[in-house]
Amino acid sequence: MLHLKPGVNPHNIQPEVNLLIQIVSSVYAKHGYDCTVTSLYDDAPTRKVDSYHRRGGMCRAADFKTAHLPETIRDIMLGEVREAIGYNNTAPRAFDFIFEPRITSPDGRVVKEQHFHGEFDSKFPVPAITKET
Repeated sequence: MLHLKPGVNPHNIQPEVNLLIQIVSSVYAKHGYDCTVTSLYDDAPTRKVDSYHRRGGMCRAADFKTAHLPETIRDIMLGEVREAIGYNNTAPRAFDFIFEPRITSPDGRVVKEQHFHGEFDSKFPVPAITKET
């Protein structure tokens, strides 16, 4: 089942991100796990200013909970999502998808929990729009 973590802001989602969420959710379901979206348009203290989560007023990125996944399954799922979005092809792809490990501060506090991060970062050439006269 697909879940949103409490507080996740689904504001101004780029339509292509919805497709990515469907792909990721289907891979989780295939392996018998619930898929939780942990971040969309949200603001976070450690987030980069130009993050795809809020770039240009649009949500172009989504994060997915991975802490509940065994490492071996997590790695398989990462590969399956990447295959589904075109990582194994030489043609351009529309998405980047990575695993981001847990980050802790020197005092042992968790700064950022491990998760999958996907973003709409199209590598397709965009044709110029010409005005007909």
